[in-house]
Amino acid sequence: MPGAGPQRSGHNPFESVITPANVASLAKEWTWQADWTTPREVSDPVVSVSGVHVAVGHELVTIKSVDGAERWRTPLFAASSATQGVLVARNPAAANGRVFESIQSASPILASATRSFDADTGQDFGAVAAAANDVTVPHGTKLVGAYTLSGGSSGFVLTGYFVKDLGDGTKSWAANLNLFSGGGAGVISPSSPAVAADRFFFANGQTLLAYPMSEPVGCVVVSGNFRTCPPTWSLGFGQGLTRPTLSTDEKFIAVGDAGHVMMFTVDGASMWTGGLPTTAPASAPLSIDASTVFAVSAGKLHAYGRGGCGLTSCSPLWSGDTAGTVALQPAIAGGIVYTATTAGVIRAFAATGCGTVTCEPLWKYDVGVQVTGGPSISSGHVLVGTKDGRVISFRLGAAG
Repeated sequence: MPGAGPQRSGHNPFESVITPANVASLAKEWTWQADWTTPREVSDPVVSVSGVHVAVGHELVTIKSVDGAERWRTPLFAASSATQGVLVARNPAAANGRVFESIQSASPILASATRSFDADTGQDFGAVAAAANDVTVPHGTKLVGAYTLSGGSSGFVLTGYFVKDLGDGTKSWAANLNLFSGGGAGVISPSSPAVAADRFFFANGQTLLAYPMSEPVGCVVVSGNFRTCPPTWSLGFGQGLTRPTLSTDEKFIAVGDAGHVMMFTVDGASMWTGGLPTTAPASAPLSIDASTVFAVSAGKLHAYGRGGCGLTSCSPLWSGDTAGTVALQPAIAGGIVYTATTAGVIRAFAATGCGTVTCEPLWKYDVGVQVTGGPSISSGHVLVGTKDGRVISFRLGAAG
């Protein structure tokens, strides 16, 4: 799923085909191109044994990872709805032979929902949960998401979150965060969550919230159908708070805000703070592997020791030039960290650095248009999606 797993760490620990020693031989292997002219911005490529799954405008598409041939596609809604911005397909996620696709509606007449599809055939199993802002995150039998619902002409916008248990519906629960009025002015949409086996985390404006997977004690109906539940803990930050990143061992959380990178335990205890070289916030969620935390800000990739530096405030171990603004979470796999810019430049750096404070990329490629999905690293493939409807796969030694 986007972020490599429910923890949203950005790290694929199972990938070892591409390494710092051979990454320079990456070349373009194949390109899949959407054949329609309506909105076709490609979401994060999500890989399962069934193929590469992407939401592209009004379609959900699965592509064979070996050669880029289209395996199946299914319309999510009418192309005209995408053109008018009435319906929007978010990032898909794949788990247990299913692809989960969140579809959000800007109209109160058209219901938002997360739908489930057979990953092999594309068979539509219908709505299984509420819609999520970015991606509905599966973890075991549960689906977790945060949402923003428009009331249309009423001028009200409702935000909240949900836990849907596909195995036992009695364990499903949901709660609201805020109700905004005024036609959407000043609306704060919660980020998508990072999910552990027993808890989940998301950012709501400048606040980081932690909730248990099971419904907490103390939920109350404030008025009408507006229902709130108390978080396990919450922490306040400055402007530009990123979506939280949970380590794959589910022990630590990293976030960034204006000028800072911060590390906490999953219980909310502060471990260390790192200063970004400028006061600009991190431009994408942070990424974590077993030893390092990576942040992108103001056109640079910065690496911090995951365990800190022995002080409460730490400086980057090394930095690299990303050749532009990075709005997508860096991907870590096989000892390499990958970035992709809004101008279409992909770069790969050695995750352990280069022995100096400034490192050059080991590999780079310019796709010529904004990268809107990925990088996703799986089974020796580096995959990205683009604004003009392409999914591009790179592989070692490909013809190029």
